[in-house]
Amino acid sequence: MELVHKPFHIKLPINVQATSAVRTVSPVTTVDGPKLSYELQDMLDIYPQLQVSMEPYGIHAKTDPDIARHLGCIVRYQPVLADNGTTLVTASLVNKNPVDNSVIVDSYLDWLGEGLTVTSIEKFMKYYAKSLIEPLIAYIQDYGIALEAHMQNTIVNLGPDYQMKFIVRDLGGSRIDLATLQRIKPGIDITNTSLIAENIEAVIAKFQHAVIQNQIAEFIHHFSNYEQVEEENLYSIVSDIVYAAIDPNKAHAQVLKEVLFGKNNNGKIITTYENGEQG
Repeated sequence: MELVHKPFHIKLPINVQATSAVRTVSPVTTVDGPKLSYELQDMLDIYPQLQVSMEPYGIHAKTDPDIARHLGCIVRYQPVLADNGTTLVTASLVNKNPVDNSVIVDSYLDWLGEGLTVTSIEKFMKYYAKSLIEPLIAYIQDYGIALEAHMQNTIVNLGPDYQMKFIVRDLGGSRIDLATLQRIKPGIDITNTSLIAENIEAVIAKFQHAVIQNQIAEFIHHFSNYEQVEEENLYSIVSDIVYAAIDPNKAHAQVLKEVLFGKNNNGKIITTYENGEQG
């Protein structure tokens, strides 16, 4: 819900099942969301292409938990990105624009003046994956946190010359390796136990599912319907970017490589394709 003439909107619980569950806002989310959103702003100086949505306030009722989750709310700053191009929820990019009935990401490539060619599609995948994945891997290595950056939670500004900036919102689905987070933020306390992962592998699995299997796979599925566009080539581009994003001198480098590139990788994540080939 947008606040008129204010730079905020409010996430409210509504008794509607729009996705996999009825929308609720648990009391612990109203505490941990604002706290984490401020603690993670440091990374913006290093990776200006991605920021975490700021949540200045959360409100909840002290009552029975089953009732309280229908009474809480979170105040968020309105997403503001870049000064050119267009800003969209990334889920819209693989859907048709009702104005011209074209898929929006295709319209973006046309707007760039390059059209739908193998070269422009591969270039888009390279810039999109690099801009999004590099900071998300850094969050895992530096903070021990995987943001739930699937297409509904991610906002992108698409500018000229493949310029891209992202905002990730809704920290309630994140997964955290508490030991890693507390090393860099010693005083932080997480009250929502559902955010705390059993181990760093579970943190990486959240990234794998939300970003690779959701975001990246959606684009690759769309683009691979076009003639001469090879799914394997697009996954190879992403694979190279993910591998390069892992800093060997930071924490969890080896585990990231094992989980994302190992032989026991579940499903088509980075290097496993539908035809069973390994990249």
